[in-house]
Amino acid sequence: MFLFIIIIISILFSDFNIGLNINGRFSPVLGEHFLGTDNLGRDMLSSIICGLIISLSISITVVSLSAIIGIIIGFITGYFEGALETIFLRIGDVLLAFPGFLLIIIWISVIGNGVFSMIFAITFSSWVGYARLIHGEVLKYKNKDFVLAAKSYNSSFFRISITHLIPHIKPVFLAQIPIDLSNVILIESSLNFLGLGISPKIPTLGHLVFNGQKYMFIKPSLIIFPGVTLFLLILSINFIGEGLKKGDNQNLFNL
Repeated sequence: MFLFIIIIISILFSDFNIGLNINGRFSPVLGEHFLGTDNLGRDMLSSIICGLIISLSISITVVSLSAIIGIIIGFITGYFEGALETIFLRIGDVLLAFPGFLLIIIWISVIGNGVFSMIFAITFSSWVGYARLIHGEVLKYKNKDFVLAAKSYNSSFFRISITHLIPHIKPVFLAQIPIDLSNVILIESSLNFLGLGISPKIPTLGHLVFNGQKYMFIKPSLIIFPGVTLFLLILSINFIGEGLKKGDNQNLFNL
């Protein structure tokens, strides 16, 4: 609901102009610009909308890629086990031995800044969580009676996975997605805040908070608006996650 309200307000009160206008710096809130302008004369509402789109796009992309990689590796290693399981689990242990944010900073320092570098670096450190989650769930269910019965009828790995394993793993998997979306948004904003993400020419929530802190005593709205937006965005995603968990619990109860 929060995102829809932001979009409606932006359509009504903003022309989505994020260009620089030095002559229009620090214009007041509820003036010519609904949320005023920043130190570079950019419309704050348009900049916040741009930051929202960037944060959501990067987080959805990273979580999707991490989930796909983790699901494939988790299912294969959990179902077949053996040497392949040992190799990927040890790789996961090595990656988990490093603090996630530090590992991301190291990767970005090696491959450079930018959207694709950020997506690659965060994905590289995020797929392990999904792989271990799916791996554990597959081990939990693969020796259950309904799976063994399917094996006795020579059902293929793909059929067993889609028909029997995924429905049982889905609630745990769906509960993890909103958590990771929130984490990726925080990481993306932190990297931009530190100047390790996207070019500062592009307004992101992290950049807006960084710029706003310089003028927090002159014009506190420059840090309040993007900060509150970031808080509400993460809160909204967590509420969605809670709704998904309640919906899955009700479905399981009805079954």
